[in-house]
Amino acid sequence: MTPPPTSLPASSGEPPHAGATPTPGAAHLGAMERAIEQRRTLQKPVHLRLSFALPGDDPWALLGTDQTETWSAFHDAVRRVSVWTEGIAWKHETGTSDIDSIRNAAAAFAEGFLEASRNDDSPRLPPIFFGGQQFACGTQSGNWAHWPGSAFFVPRLMIWDSPGGLRAYLVNEVREEDDVATLWDRFAAPLARAEERLKTPPHALAPPVDVPCDERPLETRDAWMQRVEEARRAIETSPLHKVVLVRAITSTAAQPPCPYGTLRRLRIQNPNCTVFGVSLSPGETFLGATPETLITIAGRVLSSHAVAGTAPRGHDAREDARIGESLLHSVKDRMEHEVVTHVLATQLSAHCEQIEVARQPVLLKLPAAQHLNSPISGWVQSHTHILDVVETLHPTPALGGAPAAEAAQWLEEHEALCRGWFGAPIGWFDLEGDGHFAVSIRSAWMNAEEVVSFAGAGIVHGSRPDLEWQETELKLSTIRNALTHDGGGA
Repeated sequence: MTPPPTSLPASSGEPPHAGATPTPGAAHLGAMERAIEQRRTLQKPVHLRLSFALPGDDPWALLGTDQTETWSAFHDAVRRVSVWTEGIAWKHETGTSDIDSIRNAAAAFAEGFLEASRNDDSPRLPPIFFGGQQFACGTQSGNWAHWPGSAFFVPRLMIWDSPGGLRAYLVNEVREEDDVATLWDRFAAPLARAEERLKTPPHALAPPVDVPCDERPLETRDAWMQRVEEARRAIETSPLHKVVLVRAITSTAAQPPCPYGTLRRLRIQNPNCTVFGVSLSPGETFLGATPETLITIAGRVLSSHAVAGTAPRGHDAREDARIGESLLHSVKDRMEHEVVTHVLATQLSAHCEQIEVARQPVLLKLPAAQHLNSPISGWVQSHTHILDVVETLHPTPALGGAPAAEAAQWLEEHEALCRGWFGAPIGWFDLEGDGHFAVSIRSAWMNAEEVVSFAGAGIVHGSRPDLEWQETELKLSTIRNALTHDGGGA
């Protein structure tokens, strides 16, 4: 029998004091009682979410401690989103990216989802599903052998930087044998740990790895440039307009790489990017700082970006401006950019009542490189789910090529490495069909022994192998700098 609520002291609703044992409020007690009753009545899984205000202003303060379970971190300064998650309350994995399977599984989860009512002014968040997928269908291999084709999960603990301050969202499955006290224990323990860990100062992180790292490329410079020549010949003699070739390098150092310190440095060094980290397999992390938004939907408002065409940054403001102006007028780079922009706009039109594409690209300036960038906005058709749009867009011509089928066939025949989750959608969605997905570039797979970094270059008519090599070196510097430098910049 459920113990009376008086066995648990009620909370004031204020953030817990350091070292204090969290206590439930009246709304929490009522929600737990309803969830227990529903679990016993329905005889099927029920998940309950409780939320709490937390002290502090940065969820990433939790990056300073080792994790033994699944975790993820996202930071997007432009959209003012910062989130940390750990643990799994619910997960759906597939061998391939099966959008219908993911949507159906999320809908089934929602049927047994309950949340405590709140009377404060903090934003209401529907259940959020975090995750991503592999670049191409097929068996994951090499470093990616333990990673699924796609995975989406509801975290057991999510700390979100909301306009009203930090808020913790905890989700637990209600067990048949639960009473209020045992169920509350599963909320209180991680909440107390999170509150304590948020006091850890950001500087209490592992330093950069020893400099220099030992780097081993998957293929030599000559072999890479030969592949560029082969791609260029294919473009000149077939329907292929563009194909994206990917390089990978393996880095090792005297001390093990630290994903938490690397992530924090990526965030400091790349303030205009979406910085992400996901650990789905014990001891393995996929992380990066991507400048490329695949798709964002909020209500019926859609936004995306066509990012293609690359040049280095200058040593001073005058040289930087000169290089940027040259990029804006580069025939080769404008051709590459226009292929990507046209395909994205055409694909998005199928989901939109209105769509608007920038008339001319602008420069997107990052620490190591600058890119041609064309913002795209639209008004999606009613009942459009972001996963439907993701399925239409991936892989974009910025990461695969164009036409898509011809580019995929060429890569299958000529690319030896397993891209894994590199270059694929990563982000989150909610039950209303809103969400945000980035393209997981400027990224790396990491474990305690090594870091495997990835970078791609789009090959079109007129591409020069030596310049394409230099472009990939610029892109690889995003991870290289986060491993070996404390400060910002390239």
